[in-house]
Amino acid sequence: MKRAFASAAMVVALSGSAGAQELSSKIGELIKFGTCDQALCLVTGAGTHGSHFINSAQVAGADLLTFLQSAITSSIASLPISSTSSGTTFSFVGGAPVATRTSAGPIFAERASTLGKKRVLAGINTSHIAYNKLRGNSTDSIAFNLGHQDVGNPGLGDPSFENDVIGIDINMKLSLQVTTAFATYGVTDKLDIGVAVPFVMATLKGSANGRVYSPTGSVSGFHFFGSAESPSLTATSSVDESASGIGDIAVRGKMQIAGNNSRGVAVLGDLRLPTGDSANFTGAGKTSFSVLLVASGTNGKLSHHANVGYAARGEGLTNAILATVGGDYMFNKSATVAADLLSSFQAGGTAGNLPPDIDLTSGTVAGSNIPNKKDNPIALSVGGRFLLGEFTGLANFLVPVKSGGLQAGLIWTLGIERTF
Repeated sequence: MKRAFASAAMVVALSGSAGAQELSSKIGELIKFGTCDQALCLVTGAGTHGSHFINSAQVAGADLLTFLQSAITSSIASLPISSTSSGTTFSFVGGAPVATRTSAGPIFAERASTLGKKRVLAGINTSHIAYNKLRGNSTDSIAFNLGHQDVGNPGLGDPSFENDVIGIDINMKLSLQVTTAFATYGVTDKLDIGVAVPFVMATLKGSANGRVYSPTGSVSGFHFFGSAESPSLTATSSVDESASGIGDIAVRGKMQIAGNNSRGVAVLGDLRLPTGDSANFTGAGKTSFSVLLVASGTNGKLSHHANVGYAARGEGLTNAILATVGGDYMFNKSATVAADLLSSFQAGGTAGNLPPDIDLTSGTVAGSNIPNKKDNPIALSVGGRFLLGEFTGLANFLVPVKSGGLQAGLIWTLGIERTF
């Protein structure tokens, strides 16, 4: 009872009030199939049979919506930001900064080198993220099922109309355009601090198909969509909305604890502030913090680096162990290419509940086609930095290697930066 009450409250919260435009509420409206005040707009046939699916809709619908929102916000909370290191580093000779002739460094990974005292790195980049996979399944075909309330003899299936199941198929497309302005300042020769301010444009497009699966294969007079005058076993809905705003601002600091700009070890902290709007998918809505141990070295034109750390992402989101390894190669003083494997291993339980399975006397119907497993995604980052006069341009592509959570097939990033 307690869970059903909480789930019902979640449905109401996600469905939103009249006129609400939050993207999360639009997902709730997508699976209502109508404009009623209930979790599912299923009209009644004989007696009150339509209401027999409402409790199931409240529980399963709330579980699904909570899971989807958790997957979206967890992905947003872990959006990569350009490296705090500059494409140009400095060593000090006789107290004067001298630009080093090494690789320009990775794109999203970190190396141990710091900018140098009073040096400034400033830049802007933009990334396009079109989500198309949820735990390896296409977001074009998210499916879940609703069971009937047990109103007769114990166990669904007696009376026979308890075998009716409502299946819902969702085609959801969520895309983000994230433009981030960032700056890093060398407080000392060994300590950098920085800030990154993202602006996020989120677009949600989707459709849903609902169907009453009845043993008779036809409208039984008990459960249907539409009206008593025009009953139907099927119903459809759609959504096409967008929102924009400031995302979660990141405050970062890196301290080199051993070595130098050629070979060293550093510690990096990344604090994400809840300045974005989780209801519109421009931010996670939670304060999160990650800490990384960074090791890197340079051998001529080839550099290599490894980052290992932990991300604490706030209540309702999953924490993760982070690991990145890769290298970069300087073709000439104007061009560097970089490749990295970025991985995240979920720490703790799964992100939210999935709709429960339905136990009928004739067998069990799966509550959802979303796998119930931990999210441990791995992605390959391939990109380059290019000298453009006094500026450095960057281009990067991020593709999934191992499925986990909500993922895009390809994330591209373009940017420009300058060191002063």
